[in-house]
Amino acid sequence: MRATIRNYEKAEQWREALDTFWSMLENGVKPDAYTMESVLRACERGGQNEKALALLEYMLDKKTTFDVPCTNAAIRVYGNAGEWKKAVSFLESLPKNGLQPSIHTVNAAMSACERSGEWEAVLKVFDEFESTSGFELEKDAVAMNTATRAYAHSRRLNNALSSLEFMLHQGQKLDLATVNSVISACGSRGQWKRAVELLDSMPGLKLKPDVVTMNSVISACGNGEQWQKAIELFESMPGSDLKPDNTTVNATISACGKAGQWEKALELLESMPKLGLQPDIYTMSSTMSACEKGGKWEVALKLLDMFESMPGLGLKPDVVVVNLAIRAYDRGRQWKKALELFESMPGRGMKPDVHSMNAAICACRNSGDWKKALELLESMPDRGLKPNVVNLNSVISTCGNVGQWEKALELYDSMPNRGLNPNSITINSAISACARAGRWEKAMELLESMPQLGLQPDISTVTMTMSACEKGGQWEAALKLLDFSEWMPGLGLKPNVIAMNVAIRACAQGGQWEKAIELLDSMPSRSLKPDIFTLNTAISACAKSKEWKRALKLLESMPEYGVKADVITFNSVISACGSGGQWQKALELLESMPAHGLNPNVITINAAISACGNSGMWREALELFESMQGRQLKPTVITMGAVMSASAKAGQWQKTLELLESIPNYGLKPNVIVMNCAMSACCDKSTEWGKALELYDRMKQAGLEPNKNTHRMVKLAKDQMKRLVK
Repeated sequence: MRATIRNYEKAEQWREALDTFWSMLENGVKPDAYTMESVLRACERGGQNEKALALLEYMLDKKTTFDVPCTNAAIRVYGNAGEWKKAVSFLESLPKNGLQPSIHTVNAAMSACERSGEWEAVLKVFDEFESTSGFELEKDAVAMNTATRAYAHSRRLNNALSSLEFMLHQGQKLDLATVNSVISACGSRGQWKRAVELLDSMPGLKLKPDVVTMNSVISACGNGEQWQKAIELFESMPGSDLKPDNTTVNATISACGKAGQWEKALELLESMPKLGLQPDIYTMSSTMSACEKGGKWEVALKLLDMFESMPGLGLKPDVVVVNLAIRAYDRGRQWKKALELFESMPGRGMKPDVHSMNAAICACRNSGDWKKALELLESMPDRGLKPNVVNLNSVISTCGNVGQWEKALELYDSMPNRGLNPNSITINSAISACARAGRWEKAMELLESMPQLGLQPDISTVTMTMSACEKGGQWEAALKLLDFSEWMPGLGLKPNVIAMNVAIRACAQGGQWEKAIELLDSMPSRSLKPDIFTLNTAISACAKSKEWKRALKLLESMPEYGVKADVITFNSVISACGSGGQWQKALELLESMPAHGLNPNVITINAAISACGNSGMWREALELFESMQGRQLKPTVITMGAVMSASAKAGQWQKTLELLESIPNYGLKPNVIVMNCAMSACCDKSTEWGKALELYDRMKQAGLEPNKNTHRMVKLAKDQMKRLVK
């Protein structure tokens, strides 16, 4: 009968195999391990996992003796049922039963763990049985493929890549699933180039990429901000007989969205019907996000309306999508539309959640509409939502931003009646509200009243109050707060380094560089050691007052404090030298940075260029700009503005325009400041009135908003042109 069951198993006739097995038992025939393996395999091949599992449990209950092949089948049954722990336990029990597991046994256990996504368990089986069983698992392609996938899924990219290289070196055959998992891991770790390299190597491995492969590589390119490569891969799929699916389109849209390429994202969306695909909710949110990042708030809203007007798609925008649109409008300073969209949610069949309320309140905060923010807060109970501390903090901050410090304090005082306890952020927001309105005295009163409200100030609260005084321009009040023991005895509070830094910053903001230095010098007597922020802030105080000599002295004294200068330090000192007309010293500092183990950054070069420009040294400024490539630094718009300003001030209008035309080569777009600089070179330092007006036309075509300086130069150019005509 066992031969009969084996034949049924080979013919994939699981019912007949199972019936024959039960018939054996009814006739008193005890099946051997060979028969049990056959019937388990028959159920497995027929996709009857539940029956196989029930049969296995019956065998165990009857204390049936298993041999290695039967054990392998049992482990596979557990794996198919998601019982990976039992599968591993079965494997570990073999030596206790006097059996030596085969390579197939270990592979079955690893596969069981893999099916359940237990990647650490896969690797544990791989490592333990290689070290204890004497198996050379590294020579088995199945085991190596499984282990490599486990490395990839557990985010051990280096191990996965090493395992991949080992398999190639050994001439082992790689599975497509293995390569796909490693590509996906590369994408998660930002290794888009390696993902593309693996894709390109697949023909040599005799592997044909599938849609999953392409989706993973496109996603990797998106994470690496390589939207052009993502598009290239997407467009190459038909030529490889691969049909993109929704995941492909969504991944490509997401790649475009991260780069703000909203037009490309829309093109992909519009191409879906031709591909026989329908957009899903992720397509919708990804495309809207692309428009948001590209500054196309109206397009994002039109997308929302488009999806709602196409019921055939079976899509209904959810709260997440609408919240995204609200935030998009808010970030685009379209606060009115953000609030309109928020108010439309009930009509769209949606109930705003706490995130919706926060997004709407933030729109009010950024627009300065404190009354609307307060109205939204008070409406939350009617919407079935309970205001939380975050909501109160946002509204308090909103009131503070527009000088409504009294309303901010009123909200603060109302919190106990709302069943809410103020936290440190609440207190800090209220103090900041008072400071923004110039009510620094009220901020201090708020701090001093905290014990009466059942709150005890800590060093962070006091430091925040000092910061409020700083923002309110009250450096003297900020310094007074340093003497904690005098105005609030018993708390045991002492100034820390952060408090000293805030006090020094307050002096810097108030133009009191001498006081800033005094505070720095007093720190040893307070048992405080200045940190890099302390010294940088003190140097900044000197820089703002054009005290370049003192800033330089502080830089030179940093080793005495046991503090190593950083790039920010040098940036501040170079800026101080530039403000003081010391362009040569600025360049000297720049060149000395490598000796200090520091590499100049873009801000450093910008400061040095400005130093040269302020002193009329436009050639030196240009040399610095041209050196950036060798320093592996990419210019910013600020860089372009600085070097263009240097050449413009020297009357070099041709060079200024040449620099303007080179901006796209650096992946940059001119802004109003840069365009104004070019216009200034033409009409303030030269007589190229026509070129100035041409630049103005380019600004309008680029959608740049002219400012007062733009209009001044346009008027000047037009007046001069009229005179030339006359």
